[in-house]
Amino acid sequence: MKISIYLPDAAALQHFLTKEKVRPFTYSAVGHTRDAAIRVPGFDHDAQRVAVGRGDADFERAKLALRSWVHFPASWTRILPAAAPVGEGNTIAMLFRMFGLWWHNSCRIVYVIDEPDRYGFAYGTLPAHIERGEEIFLVTQSPDGTVWYELRAFSRPRALLARLGYPVVRLLQEKFRQDSAASVRAFVQSPLGRPAEPFFTPDGWILRLLLTILSFVLLWPGSVMGHDYGNLPLVAAFLAVTPAVLLLAARHYPGLRPAFRPLWPVLLPAGLLATLALAWPVGWVASLLTLPWMAICVGVAGIGLRFLWQNRLEAGHTALGAGLLFLAVGGISAFAERAGLSIFGFGADLIRLTALHFHFAGLAFTVLIALNTRVFPGRWSRLTAWAIVLGVPVTAIGITATQLQWGPFTETFAAAWMALSALSGGLIWTATGARRHNGWLVAAGLILAASMVLALGYGLRVLWPELALSLDWMRALHGSLNGLVAVPLALLGFWWLGADQHRV
Repeated sequence: MKISIYLPDAAALQHFLTKEKVRPFTYSAVGHTRDAAIRVPGFDHDAQRVAVGRGDADFERAKLALRSWVHFPASWTRILPAAAPVGEGNTIAMLFRMFGLWWHNSCRIVYVIDEPDRYGFAYGTLPAHIERGEEIFLVTQSPDGTVWYELRAFSRPRALLARLGYPVVRLLQEKFRQDSAASVRAFVQSPLGRPAEPFFTPDGWILRLLLTILSFVLLWPGSVMGHDYGNLPLVAAFLAVTPAVLLLAARHYPGLRPAFRPLWPVLLPAGLLATLALAWPVGWVASLLTLPWMAICVGVAGIGLRFLWQNRLEAGHTALGAGLLFLAVGGISAFAERAGLSIFGFGADLIRLTALHFHFAGLAFTVLIALNTRVFPGRWSRLTAWAIVLGVPVTAIGITATQLQWGPFTETFAAAWMALSALSGGLIWTATGARRHNGWLVAAGLILAASMVLALGYGLRVLWPELALSLDWMRALHGSLNGLVAVPLALLGFWWLGADQHRV
């Protein structure tokens, strides 16, 4: 495996390929991807089958996509030579970009399939590849005219770095499959070729995670019990969680992509400014720094409102649109807290908690529950989605009622409603994860359920005060479990499941 800052020039590429042409495959089960039923012991097996078009013309364009290596997403991968012919025995270089570097990998085409209703090829790994295994890329046309893009692979880490970073490698492999399918579909369906797709590259996500960790360190108040500890999950919402939720929504609901596309370039700068505002003293400067983020949140809410208007009243659609709509409250609350404004007499801590509630429970949790109605449909999912849609604003109303001294029982009812609804959501995540063999969702669901037991005890503190933790402990435990553990794990779980695709 070779690493470089720049793509190799012609001479360097020729030297690399000449050396690899005479080297053997790094695995013994050569050609085993021909039969989807064969399982090669000791290897991870992955499969994906996605509808990309319909009719003879789309089938021809899908074949052209494979011959042109379109199925390698240009945002972070390259096949060299760029016009490498698809022929059995041909050796190619597959490069991917991560950490700002190009990682060189060598492959050889094992076989080619060219039949009236099937076209594709498989390539296998050579010694200069970070993995070992084989992958087939195939387009087929079914009797009803549907054109499918299929990808199957068996692999395992070969280089030490791949073995040490195995979970990251598996996530990158899943990202490649999803981006590959999106690239082929876009090429087939666009007469002008591939349109711009809202891809976040691995480097983009690495940058977001590094910025989040750095911000955590700089904003650490010294204790999880500190008044400003709530800033940390808010940073995660600004830099990582909100963009991830919007990306997932666009994957599952492609009709949202045109509306979201103008947001992608400004999400990170606005999130960084809002994060900087958390380190700035409360006042007009901090409020101006938060203003772009609030504008994005209001814009997302507008998209959600239009989505609700354009779609029928159905649990999943309503939860998705409501989740996008709720984000406006989160953005406005974050702005108000930094500006030093008081809403209904709330202090800074409660306004910050409102911002957190509507970024996580409002946007993230509600949208994820909406996606769950698609991957795990049924009455349970639908009822939970409706309960969450009602529970998010009811909770805010209950807290406001207590603040306005309307009596504590409105908040008690609201908190119990939201806690039980979210507890049901956690159990649904666990059931979905178990059904789809997705450990991320199983873990997210169990952690969320445990967190909601704490929330239920806090909500019932008027009736049974011995069950409730203090507000500081709730912020530290309940808030951390939800915002920093359960929601990120659920995002990984739903991202791993993919979107609008049929898996073989």
